[in-house]
Amino acid sequence: MSHVDTRLTLVRQLHEVTHLQIAAARTLQYQELEELNARYSDLVFQLRVAMQGDLPQDQEQLDLLRDATLELGKSQERLAFLSGSVVSILNRVLPGSSGSPGTYGRNGQLMAG
Repeated sequence: MSHVDTRLTLVRQLHEVTHLQIAAARTLQYQELEELNARYSDLVFQLRVAMQGDLPQDQEQLDLLRDATLELGKSQERLAFLSGSVVSILNRVLPGSSGSPGTYGRNGQLMAG
């Protein structure tokens, strides 16, 4: 295998940030979560730019990219589920909480309800 494709590096970085987002959401570290959300958005932008180029011709690189992307998707689903659960719990326990809860979109940003 020659060099690691930039897209693979970015997907792996997104996966790492997603795991950090999950940890921050579990411990209700909202400031850290905001910083991680900004970092995640920056990486998504970089990946969108990188995806404008041709895909690698090396099948091994393509397989690694596909597998890393699938793992990232699973982590994003866990983050979305956890975030929804936390919001649901907070809405039940906080007095005077009403309205629709915020949830996380596919790009990791908190969306207003």
